[in-house]
Amino acid sequence: MDGQAIEMRLLRVEARQAIEAVVNRLRRSSDQGNDPAISRDLLAPGARWRVRGADGLLDGELLVEGRDNILAAASQIARDTILQSLHFTGPVEIDLDDDGLHAACRWYLWELLQARRPQGVQVEILGGWYDAQMGMHSGRWLIEDIVLNIRIQGPAAPGWIFS
Repeated sequence: MDGQAIEMRLLRVEARQAIEAVVNRLRRSSDQGNDPAISRDLLAPGARWRVRGADGLLDGELLVEGRDNILAAASQIARDTILQSLHFTGPVEIDLDDDGLHAACRWYLWELLQARRPQGVQVEILGGWYDAQMGMHSGRWLIEDIVLNIRIQGPAAPGWIFS
């Protein structure tokens, strides 16, 4: 194996580690009220965020375009609807493009959350997966497009207590 092939393999390994770090920071932000101070550096300026299958959670599908709009919408959801959450996710599947500068990613989600409902605050479960497109921007991996596909949601029984 020549030096150029070794360098490309190293680039791909480092890309995977950087992408996993982006996903980890996104999880942390989600569990801290969608904190824009954490998530701002994870999104490309023209990023898109979609939520599918959120009929019981967000009154239907959600589509938000642009980093600042995403940060504002996510913060509002944390203030108004999802009061607390704990994200449990599987490993990130990463499919790097041949150029090593773009990637398609997927990770599964099981979330315990406390939601404000018309009948009051209740603890719920949510399950699904994220599909994301990421790209290298000025030497950093950023989310360009992210879709949360919700497949299961409903009240958690027995009830859980958030502290």
